[in-house]
Amino acid sequence: MMSDGMVKKLLCLGDSITKGIFSSNYLNLAQEMLQEADIKIINGGVNGDLSYTLNQRLESALEYAPDYITLLIGTNDILISSFDKIRNMAVKGKKLKKGYVTTKEAHIREVAMILSQIKKKSQIKVALFSIPILGEEINSLVNQRIFDYNEGLRHLAAQEDIVYLDLYTMQRNYLEKSPQIPGIIVNEDIYNQIYLAFMKHFFLRWSWDKISNRNKMQLTIEGVHLNSVSAEMAARLIYDFINKGDN
Repeated sequence: MMSDGMVKKLLCLGDSITKGIFSSNYLNLAQEMLQEADIKIINGGVNGDLSYTLNQRLESALEYAPDYITLLIGTNDILISSFDKIRNMAVKGKKLKKGYVTTKEAHIREVAMILSQIKKKSQIKVALFSIPILGEEINSLVNQRIFDYNEGLRHLAAQEDIVYLDLYTMQRNYLEKSPQIPGIIVNEDIYNQIYLAFMKHFFLRWSWDKISNRNKMQLTIEGVHLNSVSAEMAARLIYDFINKGDN
């Protein structure tokens, strides 16, 4: 526990998974776990963020002067690289250049630039999350792509000598030990499922886990956003990062 009542700030950068409006909020869980550690968590999630757009807003985010940063980004990069319909929606919604595309190399490059900017603030301790699963078919093409991206992120974290928070492997191990249940498949129409889940939560007052169960999902709400099981995994990784960083 920190002494003298000094509160340190943890800035968590990411997309809607971090923002927590569309799913179980892993930052709320992490804050509860860290209540005795004098840590204030700042939610730096922006819905629909890509590694590119996060890089563009990084300077303003760093004005919070955090002591710690976690970075969980890449889900939208994967969706854009996998489905033309989603890419076209993102180009319009995020005001990207027409025909914008992202690749593993481009994503790793953007994340490396983000880390480089953060490392200029030498007092900040940084942890990089893996990209979480999309859908719960472990061997789907989209999850194979995530595995490939994550290998690049793992290598980058080692190269930069920062903590790597491997949420993807935790999720994968969980699914490998569980009965395979046919749930929602992530495809170009996945935003329809996200919208339906949003409506059920805010208008029917269903819990996120109830929606997850109805969708026959074990770790996600609708194939993208975290249910309480995955949220606890992410929160626990943050808890361990902070505790090890202060020991």
